[in-house]
Amino acid sequence: MMALLPLVALLTVLQASTSAQPPPTLVDFNALIATSTVRLSGQCATDTKAICFGTAFFVGRPTPGTPNEGAQVLVSAAHVLNDIGSDFAEVLTRVKNDDGSYTRKVVPLRIRERGSLKRTGFVGDRIR
Repeated sequence: MMALLPLVALLTVLQASTSAQPPPTLVDFNALIATSTVRLSGQCATDTKAICFGTAFFVGRPTPGTPNEGAQVLVSAAHVLNDIGSDFAEVLTRVKNDDGSYTRKVVPLRIRERGSLKRTGFVGDRIR
């Protein structure tokens, strides 16, 4: 019984030190992805009378030197951007209302400057 006393004391100290900390916040990954996903659309590069579209999603990118700040980055597949031939794409997103419902919002986004695709970097497919 005496051999267990130090173990009981250690567990009591650990429990006291961890109970003072708030529990970690659980994030519903599916809900996070669903609310981060948007539709990109614009005039097709191959047929100016057609609309091409695809999906994209937002991620947070840390700002160097400021660990509590970041920038929102829009990520999409290269073929989605290549298929849209115009300088602007429309970003269709949803904005949550106070009553819990959502309102669709379309935001223009410049993806090209005089025909050249704007980007700071890409991974995977080549962007033409």
